[in-house]
Amino acid sequence: MLTRADSTVLAASVVFIACLYAVFWQPHATASHINIINGNEPPQQVSLEQDQVLDVKGRLGNSRIQIQQRRARFIASPCNNKLCIYQGWLQHGGELAACLPNRILITVKSNRRGFDAINY
Repeated sequence: MLTRADSTVLAASVVFIACLYAVFWQPHATASHINIINGNEPPQQVSLEQDQVLDVKGRLGNSRIQIQQRRARFIASPCNNKLCIYQGWLQHGGELAACLPNRILITVKSNRRGFDAINY
């Protein structure tokens, strides 16, 4: 049985947790640029401000990366299974897509760090 004091503590806890969520839990961090990692070469940093299509030479051939409306995705790749293309649009800080056979990795970077379940 809940007493009046138990109910008050429970209600206060719910309100407190809701306030913490509103203050600290941010939506996904807005992306500012991507890093393209090609094999053992240093990462190439590309801004998401300008819409463009990039051709990146990998081990198997050229992969094509599209940047549009502050998002990025693979649109063509010489690999067999095309999982990198099916990954879709990347638009939040921390997201990534990889074409492992062609040794190309795209990581989305943000100027602002957001919280997620891993940080907790």
